[in-house]
Amino acid sequence: MSAYLSVSGIEAGYGEFQVLWGLDLEIPEQGQRVGVIGPNGAGKTTAMRCIAGILQPKRGKIDFKGRTLNGTPANKRVEMGISYVPSEKELFPKMTVMEVLELGAYTKRGKREFERNLDFVFTLFPRLKERRNQKAGTLSGGEQQMLAIARALMSSPELLILDEPSTGLSPLLVEELFRSLAELSERKGSLTVLLVEQRVPMAFSFCDLIYVIEGGRTVLKGEPEELASDPRIRASYLGGL
Repeated sequence: MSAYLSVSGIEAGYGEFQVLWGLDLEIPEQGQRVGVIGPNGAGKTTAMRCIAGILQPKRGKIDFKGRTLNGTPANKRVEMGISYVPSEKELFPKMTVMEVLELGAYTKRGKREFERNLDFVFTLFPRLKERRNQKAGTLSGGEQQMLAIARALMSSPELLILDEPSTGLSPLLVEELFRSLAELSERKGSLTVLLVEQRVPMAFSFCDLIYVIEGGRTVLKGEPEELASDPRIRASYLGGL
C-alpha cells in the first residue's frame, strides 16, 4: 500500500540557486500530524512550496494518494485537497474577515460545504466570528494567523500544510494557537497536518512523526519521543534538555 504523501529525492531551488538536494519525506497514513524541523535555510519552506505546487522540483517525485503531482499547478492541488498556509499569511488587508473566508471557499467542495465549514472555523476560532465584519489588516498578529488557517480550511482540505504558523507570535498566543490546532485535529480526524515549526518543543508535543531537514536533505526522522532522546536533537533543537 502506497503512502498517503510521498516526496522522493526532490531537488529544487530558485534560478541557479539550489536549495533541496534529494530530499525525502513521507506521510504514511491519512490523519497523521507530521512535523518538519531544521535550521534556517535548511529548505523547509522550499519543500512545502514544492508539495503545494507553488514551486516545481527540478528532479524527484511527489505522490499524493497514489497520484503523481509533478507538473500539476497549485490551484489544481487545492482542488485535490491540499491547502498551504505560508508563514507570511498573505491576507488581503482591506477585505473583511468574512470576505477572506468566502475567498477561501472557491473550490467545488468548499462551495458545497461552505456553511458547515464556516460554522466549524467560527467554533474553532470564536474571535473571528466576533470580528467577521472587521478588515483583515486591522486584526492582531494572532488573529491574522487564525484567519489564514481558517481561510485554508474553507476549501475543505484533506492535507493542511502549515509553514511556521507561530512566526511573530508571543508565547501566550503560540500556546493558544496550538491548542486550537490540536482541537482541529481531534474534530477532523481525517485531516492530515504537515507542520513546519521553529519552536521545536511545540512541534514535538503536537506531531506523531518528525522529520529533520538540514542542508536541503532529510537527515533524521522518527517519533517525537524517540528523537527527543537523541543527543544531537537535544543539543541542537531542545536546548540540551
